Amino acid sequence: MSTTRVFFLKQTRLLELPLSNEECANVRVEARRFVASMCRECLLIVEECAGYPEWINVHPVLGRVKELVSREEPEDEETVESMVSLYCDEELRLALKQFGHNLENIERRFLNGRFPHILTCPCTGNGNLSKLLERIFAPEYVPTEHDWFHFDQRRLEPVAQEALIHRDSHTMRLLQITDRSTQRRKWIHILVDDAACILFISDLAIYDQSLLEDETINRLHEDILLFSSLVNSRWFTQTPFFVILSNVSAFRNKILQSPLSKWFPQFKGGSDGDAALKFIKDRFQELAKANQNVYIHVADIHSAEGVIAAIETMENTSLSKALKELGMPPVKCTN
Repeated sequence: MSTTRVFFLKQTRLLELPLSNEECANVRVEARRFVASMCRECLLIVEECAGYPEWINVHPVLGRVKELVSREEPEDEETVESMVSLYCDEELRLALKQFGHNLENIERRFLNGRFPHILTCPCTGNGNLSKLLERIFAPEYVPTEHDWFHFDQRRLEPVAQEALIHRDSHTMRLLQITDRSTQRRKWIHILVDDAACILFISDLAIYDQSLLEDETINRLHEDILLFSSLVNSRWFTQTPFFVILSNVSAFRNKILQSPLSKWFPQFKGGSDGDAALKFIKDRFQELAKANQNVYIHVADIHSAEGVIAAIETMENTSLSKALKELGMPPVKCTN
């Protein structure tokens, strides 16, 4: 399941029920594990670009990097503590600077390629990994809801696969179905019975990434293909679609360094964020038939406010007919 869909499901869960003490304790462990793994991957990049013997002779701290990333048990507690301490050490930054490298640039390139949402979410200090490490490895660290969103990579529990969203006049039942292409034929019929709307969420920032299970397939191309199979299915000719194109802030930042045209050659807008956004919206919209009810909502859904705004927009567009038939009053937007 994509990161953006996980965010949305986790946010809907939190609208109804906050994290328990036990869940917070588990997030604490997972957040430290995940952020430590990011630290190690950045140190691996440092070792590749600055691990030359002659450089190590000048700055032994670079030799320490080489020794730590070469250990066979990278998740060993002592190794993790040493990596975190080394990464936050100003001596490492000074050594890299002498040889023309910048640790902040290294980590930003890494995050931009792998976890662009971390760079754009206010909770992460603009993706400053040193600050993240200091906060998350502090003895008094208490996980935030956003730490659960970003750093707890465990599979969602069933409670997050199916969520009830209680509104003032009605309750919405949100059902998450696996998005693996190999499973589509098995689940597509499940959506037919009594589905008031199909909510389709796509992460804009994955436009330059490939599927883990098949590196020849672009992730955003795959999302568009999946949407095409749904919107053109004979099962859903009368079913409204609400499409959320999320992670728009990360998308706008990312195309400045990673041209959209490399993966979508038809795009001729360079680094123009508005043009790129319209181009992707058009790729989804053009798949629908002229008389189909398809609404495309562009947003960041990292916060409860973003999710609530998306839900309200869905109620006033794709779900408006269904709510009217049930005798529900028009939904008032909070923003």
